[in-house]
Amino acid sequence: VTFTHGPPGGFADGGEGLREQVIETLTGEDAPAELGRFVAQGVVDANASAWVEGATGSVAFYSYRFREASVLVDRAITMFRETCRDITWEVGSMQGWWLLPSLFMLGEIDEFCRRASLCLREAQELGALYNETSLRTYMMVRVHLAMDRPVEARREAALAIRGWSQKHGFHTMHFGEL
Repeated sequence: VTFTHGPPGGFADGGEGLREQVIETLTGEDAPAELGRFVAQGVVDANASAWVEGATGSVAFYSYRFREASVLVDRAITMFRETCRDITWEVGSMQGWWLLPSLFMLGEIDEFCRRASLCLREAQELGALYNETSLRTYMMVRVHLAMDRPVEARREAALAIRGWSQKHGFHTMHFGEL
């Protein structure tokens, strides 16, 4: 990345036009490589880089580009795991809201079922209630339905929601349990 305003130090002290250069660089064809250079230069930390990758994957997901979404979100999850700490919520959210649904929408049911089960096991081992409940009410229901087990699908969601808060409003997990 070549900056016309000297070495990058962030948006605040980078001078007029730096923000626009960063945005242009991060949205261009070579964005992943350029983002890596930002990280190396200290402009963007590893957590922010992983979030940019995940957010780009979420945009692809909501634009119905499920193959691209699955690749980007998978990469973001790898970035979080390799470079960050305390990332249980981030990884679980990306798995449950974008990665697994992308595989499902692509019709990759075997891979979806395999990975959903692995994600659920990881959430349970970590004691990550948010991740576990989200996976059980949204993804594992689909696993059971894909295997023609509708009774188990309803039971899975009902059991999952029992462990979730009933006092503090209606959450996405409650919607998934419906």
